[in-house]
Amino acid sequence: MGPALSDTYTVFHANHANVCTAGALDAAKLGAAYGLMGAQASADGIKLNASPRFLVVAPTAVVSAQAIVTALWAGDPDPGRRIVVVGDPNLSGVRFYCVADPALLPTFVYGYLNGENGPRVRTEAGFEVDAVKIKVELDFGVGAVDYRGAVTGAGA
Repeated sequence: MGPALSDTYTVFHANHANVCTAGALDAAKLGAAYGLMGAQASADGIKLNASPRFLVVAPTAVVSAQAIVTALWAGDPDPGRRIVVVGDPNLSGVRFYCVADPALLPTFVYGYLNGENGPRVRTEAGFEVDAVKIKVELDFGVGAVDYRGAVTGAGA
């Protein structure tokens, strides 16, 4: 259910009110996820009124998830409000995740070591042979910073 946050609970935990009931994704569960995310409040109690931007499912559930999303937003003149379905091959079964736009309400953040913004490349020319050694290093990290921007549907 994710790494532990500073409150000692995992990102997805009943105490954070961001876990839906178990079972396959359907319109009711997606509605419940919207409700849970919309009810999240800031540290001083102000309702955040957040909504999911991404629906992350297993690759085998992408077509059915897309059908649910399409049916729910049928006739909406603004397709930009529609949730984006993403298939993640690291998932299996019926677990799904609804995630807010990370620019508005980040749950996970990433960074690089020592202010680098990508891979570091170093080369070394050979003296005894005609060759060049190439070394590529990438120090990358990701961490959970908040629970309010994500909801999961518990796997069966």
